[in-house]
Amino acid sequence: MKNNLFFLSVLSLLAFLACRSNPQLREELYLVLPTTTEVRYSQADLHKLDWLSGAWTGKEAGRNFRILFQFHDDNSLEVFQFDQVKGSTMSLLSWHEGKYYFGTNRQWIVSWIGNKDVRFEPAVYGVEPMTFTRISDNQWHWVRHTAEGDEATLLERAEPMQP
Repeated sequence: MKNNLFFLSVLSLLAFLACRSNPQLREELYLVLPTTTEVRYSQADLHKLDWLSGAWTGKEAGRNFRILFQFHDDNSLEVFQFDQVKGSTMSLLSWHEGKYYFGTNRQWIVSWIGNKDVRFEPAVYGVEPMTFTRISDNQWHWVRHTAEGDEATLLERAEPMQP
């Protein structure tokens, strides 16, 4: 009986370690960071981002992509990204427990909303901070803040969003 219990314990430990060492699991993407991010905006400040509404095109790593921003009610923004290589994704910027969150699984907390920019801080491990910065009515920068430095992608208005 003792041998069986010992054998099962060792087997369980080995299975646990095998799963932990598997790089394909990427479990760090699902580990939530403490949400101590201070926010400097109110729920109504979402309207400061009206300049994002519509269709935008950009180029990254030699390929073109398209992003559509559509506002819903007073507290959410739906974001569709189309990329011929990566496929299509849908993300949501929405109000939850006194803060705006962004991403399919609330990967970012919005820490700042201004008239010309919005700042996103990681809410989970595995994502980097980013900023959307308005240049004009027809251009803005998507800045990813990485350990190697900032990487900016220029987006240009393709057309206004249709109702």
